Amino acid sequence: MTIQKTEYGSVVENAKLYSALAKAQGEMGSAKFNKVNPHFRNNYASLSSIMDTCKKPLSDNGLSILQIIKTDDKGQMFLITRLAHSSGQFIESSFGLKAEKNTIQGLGSALTYAKRYSLSSLLGIVADDDDDGNVAAKEESKYITSEQVQELSKKLTGLKNGDRASVIKAMGTGNLNEIKADKFEPVCRLIDNAIKRTNGENNGN
Repeated sequence: MTIQKTEYGSVVENAKLYSALAKAQGEMGSAKFNKVNPHFRNNYASLSSIMDTCKKPLSDNGLSILQIIKTDDKGQMFLITRLAHSSGQFIESSFGLKAEKNTIQGLGSALTYAKRYSLSSLLGIVADDDDDGNVAAKEESKYITSEQVQELSKKLTGLKNGDRASVIKAMGTGNLNEIKADKFEPVCRLIDNAIKRTNGENNGN
């Protein structure tokens, strides 16, 4: 999910809004990181935490937040987040919604994420740990290393075509780079056992 479009207008057109936003941001504290991402174990601020941080400063300076869902002519759903000033000036962002699961619950999760992300981005509130590098490293470490890929490739060359095809089918992928790190040892054993069977058949002949 990504922000598709942002409408800010010129500084002159929205001068009152920008002035009020600057004051509101000066009054906002840091959002409390009250949640933990179960996948990456990083801390983040929930939507309610962000709202608790910004609601009063925004209201005190004549600002309000509106978040509504719109659908385009292709059926794509978007979350529109609008920051409006009492003068009638406003800026807004559009965030494409795509649920991981095609269910009401899946859409609800996607919507909550979009609201949190859009609101924190529009107001300049830090809502996540600054650990993009750590997350990327964790993602990369999910898969076997290049050295392990070479090791498996060498092992596979010791198999007959039929046996090699059977092993690849059992692995669930023909791309060694897609093998998860925790599957390396089991895959090694799988190939080694196939090699032993092949050698045993050859010796028997």
